[in-house]
Amino acid sequence: MTQILAIVLPVFGLIAVGLLAVKLHLITAETADGVGQFSFVLAMPAYLFRTLATSALPATIPWGYWASYFGAIGLSWALTQFLGRRFLAMARSEAVLAGLAAAMGNTVMIGIPLLVKAYGEQVGVPIALILGLNLPLSMIIATLMVEQAASGPQGQMGRRLMRGLATHPLFLAIIAGVLFSISGIKLGGPPDQLLLALGVTGVPCALISLGGSLARYGIAGRIDRGLFISVMKLVVAPALVYVLGAHVFHLPPVYLATAVVFACAPVGVNVYLFALRHQTGIAMISQAIALSSVLAVASTSLWLWFLGIGG
Repeated sequence: MTQILAIVLPVFGLIAVGLLAVKLHLITAETADGVGQFSFVLAMPAYLFRTLATSALPATIPWGYWASYFGAIGLSWALTQFLGRRFLAMARSEAVLAGLAAAMGNTVMIGIPLLVKAYGEQVGVPIALILGLNLPLSMIIATLMVEQAASGPQGQMGRRLMRGLATHPLFLAIIAGVLFSISGIKLGGPPDQLLLALGVTGVPCALISLGGSLARYGIAGRIDRGLFISVMKLVVAPALVYVLGAHVFHLPPVYLATAVVFACAPVGVNVYLFALRHQTGIAMISQAIALSSVLAVASTSLWLWFLGIGG
């Protein structure tokens, strides 16, 4: 358990640093946002590109890996949406957002730092294999959900979607890294050192920025819905991934751990942006983000222990 805490506490400690820095007015919320923008646009793409460019990609398509993760995430989404409507009297739009929150975790800001801390460089390819599909899939599904009530032509929505993918830094970094690896060109010298120096800043900057963002989210009002979403995200979704990955598709340990840790990451901040744009469930999603981020300190430690990481 001491080794697990050594993995978890630095990650969530940096989130606490960002939260306290904004709360104590040591930095502004806008500064925290700028740090996050730097991580998202430059540092994390550099890390992903370098990892893929210098790694051997799988010889076969990992269908079982993808089925374990995305199948479980889809089940969690549908179950959360159904239970929210059935037992918590959520409106249809609120239930859709609750399902989205149970499916979309903070994989980049929480999942990647935890996995890198636990496994080092060997986890780069499993991470990219999920993000490479998760990014376009989540953008497509979220866009369709948010825009389905809009009056704009479907062609415009399609163009917005394609533009979003074509300018997404992480998606572009993954594609470029895969192409570079396939080319057989060796990455070394000053370019490699530049990417390394840039990439290592991504994790701490992302975590501090997330803490600054959480400083905005309160847990006021009724918390039953936020707590329900948090349980579905932190417990049910990773449990479904584990069952499929360990007992149906028999994934290798590093791949299984990557899928489960990604699934148990707290609710992603992007869901709040969707709620804000759609003007529904804003308080519910804000609560879910704050509650799941706090509860994830304990739940993530338990999942790491269960997986035998750092034990």
